[in-house]
Amino acid sequence: MKRAGLIIVFTTLSISGTLSQNDTIPPKINIISPVEDSLYFVNFYNPEVHVQVEELNLKQSQHTLDSGRSWIYFGEEIKFTMEKIPSIGQGNMLVKAEDIAGNVAQDSVTFHWTHWDVEGLAIPHDLEAVYVCTDSIELDWDYHESEHCINWCYLIYVDEQLVDTSYTTSYTLTNCSPGHTYTIAVSALASCFRGSYIHSDKSATIQVTTLDLTIGVGKLKSAEMKWERCKYLLIRQMRS
Repeated sequence: MKRAGLIIVFTTLSISGTLSQNDTIPPKINIISPVEDSLYFVNFYNPEVHVQVEELNLKQSQHTLDSGRSWIYFGEEIKFTMEKIPSIGQGNMLVKAEDIAGNVAQDSVTFHWTHWDVEGLAIPHDLEAVYVCTDSIELDWDYHESEHCINWCYLIYVDEQLVDTSYTTSYTLTNCSPGHTYTIAVSALASCFRGSYIHSDKSATIQVTTLDLTIGVGKLKSAEMKWERCKYLLIRQMRS
């Protein structure tokens, strides 16, 4: 299976107006590749001047930053997500810069991203619920790493929604509802050579029903056994 990584190519950002080269270091932009082509994490860096991002366009998608949060001071960064963004395309942003003397200038930068083929990531497998209680589910799975990638992360899906990440092959789903059935899957995300990110397919889904300790006819013994299992898990977690 082949998966697509992502390469970002930038043009040079020049600042026009009253600022001179000695007054201002141009802002820098870095775009981290998406998760399932839907979430983009965009970082703006600038160590020397205040930069106001007026507008960011990513081919048929637009995001205008809140004016109260759009200033970057001495190396801070802004991160936000963009939805429904093409996996290949071109974008641009408009910025304003102001140096410590109060000189103001603005300009835009154009960038584009494209794909290249890398060896696909192995899909997480043997996903199972190790312990199940009334309000939590402890998950565990196996995974074969790829020699082409580093910096692993696993994405946890519950009822087809991305809910959290894990840096190990285990995860505890908390704040569950007693007696509710959850559909759970896991995928892998890794940073690969050339600065790209690739994302595996999801594991086979499992359905797990949390315990419902409501006592009814014929349920007393079963409920007592399940409750002992929950207490065991709680004690084990407190000791670890």
